[in-house]
Amino acid sequence: MRVATSLCAIGVLGIVACVARADDLRPSAERSTITISVTPRTQTIPQGGNARFTASIQGIFDQFGLFQVVMSGLPCMGPGSINISAPPGTIDFTWMPNVQTPAACPPGTYPVTFSYVIPGTPIQVGDVVTVIVAPPACQGDTNGDRVVDGADLSVLLGNFGSSVPTGTGGDLNGDGTVNGLDVSVLLGRFGTVC
Repeated sequence: MRVATSLCAIGVLGIVACVARADDLRPSAERSTITISVTPRTQTIPQGGNARFTASIQGIFDQFGLFQVVMSGLPCMGPGSINISAPPGTIDFTWMPNVQTPAACPPGTYPVTFSYVIPGTPIQVGDVVTVIVAPPACQGDTNGDRVVDGADLSVLLGNFGSSVPTGTGGDLNGDGTVNGLDVSVLLGRFGTVC
């Protein structure tokens, strides 16, 4: 709510000068405007891997003090947060949280919310990004069905003796060649369901 007021003064020569002023009577925290922009918009991480973000926090802070940016939504974890102390004025701040997910976190797609809290006001959503927690690799599974079986052995034997892009076509040890070493890896994991 704005209220118009006038301040008048009489000078030494009897001249009256008046200045009109509009006062914003909302609490100071409500006059603050903050935006949060987070990159990357989507990222895929393995179970137990790190999610890395860059959060750009900008805006006008209309009070001296503290506000908090909160990151929430990753499985198996509590929210992460940072407290920012700022004088009144323009804010231009970058937060780069690096969050490790526990290995037990279930694979899935998760919205991760970056919000902010200014004392005396409700929490405000700043930005939402997506984190995809991928299942771990299944060593010996050459066809991607998450089972090490005869179908995987067929892929390996079909490329036996060949040079292939590292980690593909039956190259299970990552040397770029499908050979007896890869057969050993597959047979050691044969029957495994990932």
